[in-house]
Amino acid sequence: MHDTPLAPDVPPASTVKKRSIFAVIYRAFVGTTLIVLVVVIGYLGSIFYREFRTLREAQAGESSSTPIGYEGLSPKFSYAEAPDPWLQEKNGEARLWGGWDPKLGQIWFRFNPGDLSELKLSRPIYWGKDGVRAIDYPVVEREGEPRWLKVHPDDEVAVLDFNGVVSIYPLMVLERVLIVNDQIDRDRSVLVVRAPREEVERTIRVYDPVVEGSRVTFGTTGYIYDRHILLYDRQTESLWTAGDESLEAVAGPRKGVKQKLLARLEPISWTRCAAERREGRLIVGDKRNRPTPKE
Repeated sequence: MHDTPLAPDVPPASTVKKRSIFAVIYRAFVGTTLIVLVVVIGYLGSIFYREFRTLREAQAGESSSTPIGYEGLSPKFSYAEAPDPWLQEKNGEARLWGGWDPKLGQIWFRFNPGDLSELKLSRPIYWGKDGVRAIDYPVVEREGEPRWLKVHPDDEVAVLDFNGVVSIYPLMVLERVLIVNDQIDRDRSVLVVRAPREEVERTIRVYDPVVEGSRVTFGTTGYIYDRHILLYDRQTESLWTAGDESLEAVAGPRKGVKQKLLARLEPISWTRCAAERREGRLIVGDKRNRPTPKE
């Protein structure tokens, strides 16, 4: 007699069907929950990111709008109109209008006829002679002092390393004064010029201001000549162009004299400067209570 093999235990069809339904419902629930969690996390993440970005923008805006306190940078306003013609010859002398002074009346730069070409000369700008006032007596700060700490990280500065002495000129300062007659130490001086209308180059030029053995200071005339800013020296009122290769006297008693270009400075960020040049002297303004130099 042969034993008949027993059939394997097979759950009833109704039980299998119930388990399949429960598995489908469970998987659907888990999948839906995960989707909801992803959506919620994404939504909250976008809110947190927007809040973080807003906070950073607010912080940056507050920092960039914090008054640094640069002093003595305002121009000297004059509403006098230039005469016509503003470049003229009279009694064998050429003269260029330099502005109007309440005490002196019309001011003129005087030189030999033919020294300047009218075709290369701009119309009067910047309120005439010294309308934009050069820095003559720099206000200097060092690391950790009030204005040093307020310079915005993204602000640009020009850095001059002159025989081991580092001088830092914020572009915000240079663009308002155009010229810095800087006495670096007792025996060394430089002329720093930020030429207008050269935004593409963004070059700051540094010249030797020692003429015939004596330091000379310079001011603005209110003109552009042959694409370069036209300066005048305080000693003879000769007119000079701050050119690519040299500072050259183009009119007046010193016509033909050339002063050496010492350096061209390219702007860098304050963040980089403050990290690399912590020993520098930061130029933050001018002592306007002192008289304009005559030399």
